[in-house]
Amino acid sequence: MDLEGGEESGNGFSGRLRSMTCADEEAANTLLAVIMSLTTPTHESSQGLQPLPHQLINSTFYLDKELCSNPHLEPTLPLEEDIAADLASYLPPHPNTNLYPMRTDGDGNCLLHSASLSMFGTHDRGNILRSLLTQLLSKSVLASTLETAWREAMIAEDSSLSSFGIPTLRTPQTLQKEYSNTLEIGAVDKSYLGSFHILSLSHIIRRPIIVYSSYFIYSKGGGELCVNTMRGVYLPLAIPPSACNKTPICLCFTSKVGGNCGHFTSLIYQKELTFLPLVDLEGRGLEVRYSEYLARGGGRGGGGEAAGGATTRKKQSSAVPSRKKLLASYMNIKIVNNMEMVIIPKENITMLKESENMERKFVGVAKSMFEEAEV
Repeated sequence: MDLEGGEESGNGFSGRLRSMTCADEEAANTLLAVIMSLTTPTHESSQGLQPLPHQLINSTFYLDKELCSNPHLEPTLPLEEDIAADLASYLPPHPNTNLYPMRTDGDGNCLLHSASLSMFGTHDRGNILRSLLTQLLSKSVLASTLETAWREAMIAEDSSLSSFGIPTLRTPQTLQKEYSNTLEIGAVDKSYLGSFHILSLSHIIRRPIIVYSSYFIYSKGGGELCVNTMRGVYLPLAIPPSACNKTPICLCFTSKVGGNCGHFTSLIYQKELTFLPLVDLEGRGLEVRYSEYLARGGGRGGGGEAAGGATTRKKQSSAVPSRKKLLASYMNIKIVNNMEMVIIPKENITMLKESENMERKFVGVAKSMFEEAEV
């Protein structure tokens, strides 16, 4: 069984295992059908976006502790070993940071696949999240709010470059063209997505997204090319925290040296107490991305310009809450060994019944294949 779309390895047992993405193709298809049925609108929404059902928002795929701790079964996991090595250089070590890089298809939809894997344990083969992304940015009550957040981020970026003597060329016209291109990319299947799409995705799934990655993007010669704008914390700041899931999904973003694009990989939890660092290996706090406008109350809860409300300039110019306050509003934060950590009790990690069935099949398939290889 090869759900990655590549050729099955000729190495027999180990090759078949490494090509596995889900425990069982039939179980994955059943799960996909359930997700699609839950996200299919039953009526036209005046706001243009159907909120995801709570069972989808609250679903977090995890791996069985037995599977992760058993040295005989661990090789059966469809993990990215090279990503695990990269991850070790991105964040400080902690014994309870139990994250497993799940093999994620690199077909241009890797951001959406990785989010789907983190929530449900299956790739987004039905393009559900890309469809919802298009709805969010074109028809929903949050479309205008998110566009403004994007524009302010671009203006701030230009201002930062100007302070270093680097001329910027963005005009209102070029900004509009750039944003239109961002929307088009989001709507086209297998088009690679960027940081703004991660922000938008966090609003679709109504939960934080943490992206671990290197601080810099590097040139072919290994030199520091530019600051990596993918890494950081993405909060659904335009939605009240009470309507969101405080258990984040975690992704790893890797970019080949000198490469034109990178790859997102899903980081899967083990179901036990988990600590997620909000700092990198050097102790630098991960940036809360696109927070400058959204944290001032721009469109929160659909009450801003995007909902036809009269968001005043006074409100928009109010002080931005501290990074610590923003993080604590959307996640359970604790200082551990002088490091900011997200604390996720094991009872907060729940998943769809269909995902549980698939995870149990995964363990069963792994055991049977191992026993078969032993014969």
